[in-house]
Amino acid sequence: MESTGNDDKLKQFLTIIIQDKVQLLKLKNDIAELEKSIKSKIAQGKGDKSINNELISENNKRKELIFRLINTIVNEHKMISSTDYAGEVKPSPFASETYNLLISFMDDYINLSRNIQGDPDPISLNSSLAAYMDVNLKLDSLYESMEDAQMIKKGERDDLLAKSHLWKNQIFPVLDNAVMNEFTSRNIPIVFQRDNKSDWFIKSILDFITPYQNPDDIVNQDKERSGEIREKFTEAWLSVKSKWLPALTSAKYLNERMIADIDEKIITWKSFTGKSFTFSSILIGLLILAGISIAVILFMKFRKK
Repeated sequence: MESTGNDDKLKQFLTIIIQDKVQLLKLKNDIAELEKSIKSKIAQGKGDKSINNELISENNKRKELIFRLINTIVNEHKMISSTDYAGEVKPSPFASETYNLLISFMDDYINLSRNIQGDPDPISLNSSLAAYMDVNLKLDSLYESMEDAQMIKKGERDDLLAKSHLWKNQIFPVLDNAVMNEFTSRNIPIVFQRDNKSDWFIKSILDFITPYQNPDDIVNQDKERSGEIREKFTEAWLSVKSKWLPALTSAKYLNERMIADIDEKIITWKSFTGKSFTFSSILIGLLILAGISIAVILFMKFRKK
């Protein structure tokens, strides 16, 4: 009876291993096909931003497949390690390929990031930065398990971290320049104190907008000028939220509380400046038109006399 129970466990164990091998082989083939397609398109359309969205979408699929493969191998190793067969079963034959898959994947994303510099497309930039954050979060949680499963060798973790750092240095400046340009292109006199910390953006915004919260501050003495700056700032802020918010939240530059705080400060600023300069201009224009109309009416009455 005991022998039959052990045989059943062994059959169950082998069934799982076989199923994993079939799944891993399919994952490997799917990843290889995507990799070939992506590298070919990058080579053919180097510098062509029009195909970036398509390539980033394909590389995201590739990312999901790679991590499905990694998790399958890790879980298989954990299962084997918990049985009496731990010393008898060799590491998965797919384990040693993981390092090269990750390095190649990150290299392609670095190349794609170079293509979106200058005037980046929001979809491309948001997707690229989300992928970077997702990959690093997943790798941080998997490094130890990958080493236990002999998926990465000694020193290869450092190689992956270095590649990740290179990827970060490629994608983050694109985001930084994009959000700063929203303000500087509108001639808003804001000074951005950019550094390696994620709070540089919100600090720069708060340093600029805080003085405008005080009605007695020198910046509010000329209400028309203050109102003009507020309208430009509001326009830039709305553009940032509509185009770059996914990337900014992924990068930990902004969160819901920070966004709500800036929105409230804009409302407070508006209360100090009264009607906007645009409204004032419209009002003056209407008064001029009304004056002209009255003059015409009086002139017509005078002629009738």
